[in-house]
Amino acid sequence: MSKHLIEFNGKIACIKEHCQDLGISYNALLSRRRRTGESYEKCLEYFQENGVRFVNNAKIEFNGKIASISEHCRDLKVSDDAIYYRMKKTGETILECLEYYLKNGVRHRNKYKVKDKYLYKRWYSAKDRCYNPKCVSYPRYGGRGIKMCERWQDYENFENDMLESF
Repeated sequence: MSKHLIEFNGKIACIKEHCQDLGISYNALLSRRRRTGESYEKCLEYFQENGVRFVNNAKIEFNGKIASISEHCRDLKVSDDAIYYRMKKTGETILECLEYYLKNGVRHRNKYKVKDKYLYKRWYSAKDRCYNPKCVSYPRYGGRGIKMCERWQDYENFENDMLESF
């Protein structure tokens, strides 16, 4: 059944190849076809327009390695979600997104290299209590004028001072 050739986007190829071009799972295509009764072409059009959250065990070839999407993401140190959201935002295929992260690396939201995640959460919560009026505990801290010292505004200083005793 996967050897069935169809024309899609001006290319004649088997269904699995079209799925790989779009960065979708063949099983996702079959599932939609069974569920909706649409033709393969209609299902491919749907996924081209809307994308799909990929199935992590789908194997694809990228950077000379055949592996699951999750494994490729781990190799690039990027989350599966980052790939998915980039696909939705830019309309790129999975392979194009992986290629982007291979070339450009990953930009982390958290600028700190955290040694102890629990300590980081404590620092973040303390800062939140002192400076965020939307925080439930703000009235007892920031609302009463309690502030974090200037040195501890930077997490790295807080970590250096507290990590050994924490």
